[in-house]
Amino acid sequence: MALTMTAAFNEFQRNIVNLDSSQTDRARASRDWLLGRMNTFPNNDVYFPIIYPDIHTGFGSFARRTKIRPLDDIDLMFGLDGDDCVYSESDGKIIITAHEGTVRLKYYKHDGTNFINSRKIINSFISSLNQIPQYDKADVKRNQEAATLKLKSYDWNFDIVPAFITTPDSFGKTYYLIPDGNGHWKKTDPRIDKQKVTDLNVKLSGNMLNVIRVINIGKNVRPCLQ
Repeated sequence: MALTMTAAFNEFQRNIVNLDSSQTDRARASRDWLLGRMNTFPNNDVYFPIIYPDIHTGFGSFARRTKIRPLDDIDLMFGLDGDDCVYSESDGKIIITAHEGTVRLKYYKHDGTNFINSRKIINSFISSLNQIPQYDKADVKRNQEAATLKLKSYDWNFDIVPAFITTPDSFGKTYYLIPDGNGHWKKTDPRIDKQKVTDLNVKLSGNMLNVIRVINIGKNVRPCLQ
C-alpha cells in the first residue's frame, strides 16, 4: 500500500503539480535572453540608468523552484548602479537622493526635488522593452512596482523590478531597494527566502520542494459562491 501511495503521489506531482522540465528550460533560456537584451539598453539610450548586472536576481516561486502549474509569470530584479546617490529612511519609506555627481538618475527625479522617482524608472524600462520586437507589450504592473512584459510566443509574462543594492550596514548586511508603488522605494532581500528554502530542502533530502508545491496547490483552491 505504501508503494502504491508513493507511486500515486509521484504521478500527481509529475502530471499535475510540477512544471514540465522542458518548459522550465525554455523559460530559463527566455529569461537569460531577455537579461542580455536589457543589458544593452544603456548603450541605445543615453538617459537609461546605468546597470549593475552583478545584482540581477530572480525572486518569487520560479526562482525558489516552488512554482506550480501553470507557469504564468517569472519575477526578475534588474540591478541598477547607485550613480552617486544616497538613501535614507523616512516615514516608513526609503528615499533615494541624487547628488552633484549623479549622471543618469538625475533625469528620474520627482518634480522640484532631488529624490529619485521609482515610477519614472519603471516607465523607462517599459519604453525600452517595447522596442524589442520579439515581445508583445510592456506595461506597468497594477501595484506600480514593476514592468510587466507579455511574450508573443510563450504563455508566461515577466515582471521586471528595478533594483539597487545598499552598501553593507554596521552588521555587514546589504539590502535590495525596489519600488514601493508610490514613487519611492522599500527594502527587501530575496536571497534570504531562496537560501532558507534551499537549506531546508537539503536537510530533508530533497523532498521539501515537492511538499511546498503541493501546499501551493491547496492555496490555489478557493471556495466558490453558489
